[in-house]
Amino acid sequence: MLFRSGGRGGGGAAATVADRAAVLAGARAGAAPEPPAPPNLASIGAQMVAAVQGLQGSEMPPTAAQLQSCSEQESAYTNLMAKWAALKAKVNGPAVPTGRGGAKQ
Repeated sequence: MLFRSGGRGGGGAAATVADRAAVLAGARAGAAPEPPAPPNLASIGAQMVAAVQGLQGSEMPPTAAQLQSCSEQESAYTNLMAKWAALKAKVNGPAVPTGRGGAKQ
């Protein structure tokens, strides 16, 4: 077992958290860094919000770095949605146009 409960004494939780952090830091010291997680809708959405947050309510025009950050996140979103569309087409087959009523005939 990697961690042990702090018990029911006062201050046990803080000591337990500090102990856990020390163990994790020691475990990571010799390990290779983890590769970044692949982009997903949640991470891209959060990064898009962060990219435009500085523009919200600003009286100054956006900087080149802000515009580049927004463009990069928009590109990441477009690429991810293209992968999603390809996956849907692979699973469901190509989209088939429906008749006037919207039902397949």
